[in-house]
Amino acid sequence: MREQVFLRSGGRCERCSQEIDIDTFHAAHLRAHRNGGPLVVENLAAWCARCNLTTGGVDVADTRVFPRQWQWRALEGVVERIRRSQVATVAAAPGAGKTVFASLVFEDMRASGFVDRMVVFAPRRTLVQQWHESVLRCRHVELHPGGEVERRGQDGVVVTYQSLNVQTVGVHGNRPNCNARYSCLTRFIKSASRLRLERVRPGRVTSPN
Repeated sequence: MREQVFLRSGGRCERCSQEIDIDTFHAAHLRAHRNGGPLVVENLAAWCARCNLTTGGVDVADTRVFPRQWQWRALEGVVERIRRSQVATVAAAPGAGKTVFASLVFEDMRASGFVDRMVVFAPRRTLVQQWHESVLRCRHVELHPGGEVERRGQDGVVVTYQSLNVQTVGVHGNRPNCNARYSCLTRFIKSASRLRLERVRPGRVTSPN
């Protein structure tokens, strides 16, 4: 990752254009780490030491992906439906941005205190990793891939349907050192063209139909 950032810079500080070298340049967070900016190429810039140290831990840019028009239009209605009935189903074409949309729903509900964490169920292990990478890069939401318990600083988990059993449901409901009241649960339904978004209490996760 460090090499990628340096090669993109062409050997010059991306803030002041001073010459830098690969061994001593600073990989600066454009959206500060303390504000949720992740360690991904899209959120890093090759800076000289002076630029990085004088800027400190403030946001220089918001590198999250801006929502598409349909996502903006649908967000309020979907969130309101979940508030009323605890569940909403979203249908969109493959590649339309359903993964990012699910993250936007979670971010909106978390900001208002309606949910505390995000749980995603995907049909295949390859999709688990794709979800992890996509929401981290695009929206700076970090989900623990393949595990029932997130670590400090992570926003939830993404696992397969097959991993859901009596033992793992118990873990979801009784996670140590976690005071989450509600989760935003995302499931693929029948095909990759539909998502089911739910608000659930810890311990009330059920197997998909």
